[in-house]
Amino acid sequence: MTKYIRVIAGILATGLVSIAPAGAGTITDTLGEQDYIDGASPILSADFYSAGFGEVAPFDGSFFGSDVSDTLGAISFTHNFSLAGTTPSNASITFGLFDHDSYEINQDTIDIFFDGVIQDDSVWLGISAIPSGISVRSMNVDTGLLLDGALTVSIVATKRGQVTGGIDDSFWKGNGIGVDYSTLKIEDQTGPSAIPLPATLPLLIGALGLIGLVGHRRT
Repeated sequence: MTKYIRVIAGILATGLVSIAPAGAGTITDTLGEQDYIDGASPILSADFYSAGFGEVAPFDGSFFGSDVSDTLGAISFTHNFSLAGTTPSNASITFGLFDHDSYEINQDTIDIFFDGVIQDDSVWLGISAIPSGISVRSMNVDTGLLLDGALTVSIVATKRGQVTGGIDDSFWKGNGIGVDYSTLKIEDQTGPSAIPLPATLPLLIGALGLIGLVGHRRT
């Protein structure tokens, strides 16, 4: 019996069977405070400013650009974090945007950049409420942009959307925007694999069966 137990111990000692659990963690970095939930409206600029007052810029209730004076808003902020020597496996960012005026379905009124690279902003198309409100959406982040421990987000208004059945877009060349908060989540994967190699399983099962057979014969 002792001999067969030593065989099993030898299989495990080779390291071919991994029994250590995988380690995983999530890094979360939030800028500003979430003052509004998705779809909250109507919200005046003064209300937005009051809710964000005292928070770090640009999440302090500031409104960038103007619908009425034909200026397009632009917002930029940077998440700084420590990867602690790990490699991120996937990441996402969630933020609340105020009054970006996408009134029509599939209407694109903003451009979004991560570290200067333009992103797919399709989750923001045509979702702004009438009257002005908050939209909260999440976007995937290329983990290659995170290896330096920082992510700069730029949100640029490109135009104001046309009101359904109403005002000609040419009269509204400005588009003011504001940002409520931003949360960056980074998942990292560390530690050994918890999946045993298939080639070792028959050896382990056979050894256990042999021990059972020997034990049965000795009874």
